[in-house]
Amino acid sequence: VQKISESAFCGCDRLKTISLPSSILIIEDKAFEFCGSLESLTIPTSVTYIGESIVSYCDNLTSISVPYLGESKGSVGSLRRLFGDLDYGDIPWSLRKVAITLDTTIEDSAFEGCYNIEEVTLPSNTITIGNNAFRDCHSLKKVNLPDSVQTIGDGAFAYCSNLSIET
Repeated sequence: VQKISESAFCGCDRLKTISLPSSILIIEDKAFEFCGSLESLTIPTSVTYIGESIVSYCDNLTSISVPYLGESKGSVGSLRRLFGDLDYGDIPWSLRKVAITLDTTIEDSAFEGCYNIEEVTLPSNTITIGNNAFRDCHSLKKVNLPDSVQTIGDGAFAYCSNLSIET
């Protein structure tokens, strides 16, 4: 299987954990929408396209691992894009852990206002953390900061009162 089509698993309430194989290249919009029991999703680095709202209304999601936040590697994106991109409230309150596995740039406001996220894992080759990237992530406790980081933007970690940085 190389492609997961739009709404392919929409409403599959018994799915709890999804770890996609490296053969997957494309995940279209709303692929896992309304999977109410989904707790964990792992997308491999082989994926070249991630559609919008792939996990919208997945209200029990606690962890997600994605190669990048945009449509493709190097494109602009934020965590909200995966959940519907409407406003901060669209990210489930259950989400605690996010891993980015491939992208070297964390864009401006990529995680801004993701209040309940506690842990973010960045790739070891991260170069840039954009302006306000993690602003207002009040519950954020742990972010690894790779030696490769060259730029941390204005307000990148503003109001992250529980934060501990790991190098």
